[in-house]
Amino acid sequence: MVILFFICMVLAGISDAVRDTINFHFPISKLRNLPSKFWDSRISWKNKYKNGIIAKGPKFLGSTTILVTFTDAWHLFKSLNGTFLLIGHALFIYFTYHTSLQLFQIFLYLIIGWVIYRQAFEFSYRFLKKP
Repeated sequence: MVILFFICMVLAGISDAVRDTINFHFPISKLRNLPSKFWDSRISWKNKYKNGIIAKGPKFLGSTTILVTFTDAWHLFKSLNGTFLLIGHALFIYFTYHTSLQLFQIFLYLIIGWVIYRQAFEFSYRFLKKP
C-alpha cells in the first residue's frame, strides 16, 4: 500500500512538472512539437469558449467549470496532479490506519512521500523544459 502511495507521489510530481513546463517554457520545451491549440497554455485556455472568444460563452456545457479538465493540457495536468495527490493520501491514510506504525514512522513516510514528489517534479521539469 505504501508503494502505491509513493507511485502516486511520483505521478503527481510529473503532472505538476508538465503543467509548469507548458505554462512557462512551452516554446522551448520538449513538448513544443505537440499541437499548440491543446498544449500551449498561452493560447489553449481559449478552448473553453466558442470560437475561443469569452464573450461567446462556453464552448460546451461544463467547459468553463466541471469539464474544463478536457479543454487543454494545463487543466488536464492540474486535474491529474490533484487526483494523484488525493488517491495517494487516501492510500496513505488507509495504510497507516491498518498498521501499527508509530507517529514518528507515519511522519517519516510523509516526508519520504514529499521528497519523492519534489524529486519527480524537479527531474521531470528539468528534463521537459530543455529542447
